[in-house]
Amino acid sequence: MPKNLFIKILTVFTIVCMVLFVLQPLGITLFASQQGTDGLDISFDENDVSRLQKAEDFKTEADGFLVLANENYMNASIKESEGDTKGAEKLGKEAIKNELKAVKLYEESNSIKKAIYQTAIKKFWRDYN
Repeated sequence: MPKNLFIKILTVFTIVCMVLFVLQPLGITLFASQQGTDGLDISFDENDVSRLQKAEDFKTEADGFLVLANENYMNASIKESEGDTKGAEKLGKEAIKNELKAVKLYEESNSIKKAIYQTAIKKFWRDYN
């Protein structure tokens, strides 16, 4: 490829890139995939935000119960290795209780999120169509 032709191609490419980068912040798009997305908005009201925060609090509490369950399992293993089978059994049962509490909290958190997101999706499609 001649040197002159390469410089011309590089110059045209540079100009095209500069035009695209200048037009993009102005909201002007040249590609169909980017057009028509300005009106799409999924927003949550204050009630939804507070419910999502409550769901997050449930999840955080459930995470804490799982940490406790893991600690109980580790301590049960230590007790069992020391020969204290009754202590290990007691800690194992406590770990299972903590896991069950975590499962219930995760279910509650997920059901809250599911309800909010389903409503938002339905609203989006209703407004979109």
